[in-house]
Amino acid sequence: MQVGLTTIVMESKPIGTTWSIYHWGGENIKREITAVDTTIVISGKSYYPCIVVEEYNDQAPDEYWTYRRYFAKDVGLIKIEDQTSFPIVIKTRNLVEYFINN
Repeated sequence: MQVGLTTIVMESKPIGTTWSIYHWGGENIKREITAVDTTIVISGKSYYPCIVVEEYNDQAPDEYWTYRRYFAKDVGLIKIEDQTSFPIVIKTRNLVEYFINN
């Protein structure tokens, strides 16, 4: 199934929807929806509904690395978590502010 991030944010695909984003050095990099209709709180502000998308190498151990991206309806990308396991490090980037020009 070919799924783009625009489609995910607009149509809220079900949990478990996966798709390949590229092949690199014989490895298959995939994305998967791991949560929908969830609330994410950043600096005291709640964003709902949100979709969580994980990016991973489907041929590496689960703990190798994972990128999580959090998308809020009518806002877009609000949070990114990059996790590696050698050693375990999680880098988080959060939305600071946004403006939508209507």
